[in-house]
Amino acid sequence: MTKKSRSPRGISRLELSIVYNGVCAKRGNQFFHSETFTTLLRELGRDFEPIRYFGFFLGEGDPGLDHTGESPLALENLEMDVVRGNTAQTSAWSFLWHYIVALWRLKTFVSKSSRIVVFVPSFLSVVAALVAVTLRKELGLYIGGNFSEETRHRNLTLMQRVFYPINRFAVDPLARWVARRATFVITPGYDSYHRLHKTGSRVILPAPLLGVTRRDVDSRTDTCSGDEIVILYVGALRVQKGVLDLVDAFARLQNRVPGERLLLRLIGSGEAETQIRERIASLRLGARVELLGHVKNGRELFDLYRKSDVFALPTYSEGFARALYEAMTFAVPIVTTPVGGIPYLLRHGQHAILVPPGNTKALEAGLFSVIHDRELRRRLIGEARRLMLENVYPRIERDVNLAQQIRREFDSSYASRESIQ
Repeated sequence: MTKKSRSPRGISRLELSIVYNGVCAKRGNQFFHSETFTTLLRELGRDFEPIRYFGFFLGEGDPGLDHTGESPLALENLEMDVVRGNTAQTSAWSFLWHYIVALWRLKTFVSKSSRIVVFVPSFLSVVAALVAVTLRKELGLYIGGNFSEETRHRNLTLMQRVFYPINRFAVDPLARWVARRATFVITPGYDSYHRLHKTGSRVILPAPLLGVTRRDVDSRTDTCSGDEIVILYVGALRVQKGVLDLVDAFARLQNRVPGERLLLRLIGSGEAETQIRERIASLRLGARVELLGHVKNGRELFDLYRKSDVFALPTYSEGFARALYEAMTFAVPIVTTPVGGIPYLLRHGQHAILVPPGNTKALEAGLFSVIHDRELRRRLIGEARRLMLENVYPRIERDVNLAQQIRREFDSSYASRESIQ
């Protein structure tokens, strides 16, 4: 039952329901999530009681478990409603059954909710948002990326191919339709923010949720001066992140850089790890490519940035990756793609080298230009540092965090209804 006690802000402490578009991890009887998401739940729990969570989970041995399993969800007043998630190894019938179970339980979950935040895009989360709109719930929509672009570049299982047309051509249009009817929309993607702002939606561009501050900004002005040149990738090991393209481009780059100066470091875990290892073996790159697995956000990861010479993120779809902010903070020149919100903040040749997604030759050329052009590196590092110090960090320091933004928007909706009554 909903509690009628008053929060410090003067509104009723109502439950808050969350439908997540990704997965959490299950080890034994304990659930885990990323550190940033666990922090968000903990902060939301200060004003909402209980917090109810709905989504998929991965179990021991599933690819991608490390990334989602950073922090235990051992939070008071947290109620979990989770369904077994799908991976590339899930059979066709199990894949279908997981979705049937999830959709059946989802309707009950949403109908019992008074306030709900839905993270999109995904098929399940868009259905949840549609149900919330139909039932006239207070709906906060968090739009994290472009689903149609992402699904274009996945290695699909049989059942994923069956659902592919729905995912590709329905999820994003439906998410936009729901956004115009939601109580509010939050998106970290600069492209989504500008597009939705034009429609009249109540849309908020949150401050980036980073584990670094302006005190971490590195003062170095150049890289690539040592005996070894380290190219760094940080992110999920998924095909749609362009990691296989990066391995292929690195192999081509080896032929243009004399000796054994190049080293590629891949940080992360995910469903494409087996493919990546097979590609590395087939190209005979074993000695020059390091797969370090998931490295928790913190000192060890930051030291790896400082020891790198070039940062590469050849992604096909992105809101705006946290790793790009980190690379700029630690003075690592960037080669990435102009997708999602990236070109709204980063200018080609000024803050980063932008190459078309899926174009291995262009990616190789971009990496080569950064490695061999000292003035280009110095310009990219200097302009990226200026962007962080004059734009990004002031916004982080000025704005409230994501949990506070969610509370504020629901508070505003509550106050509006009270004034009408």
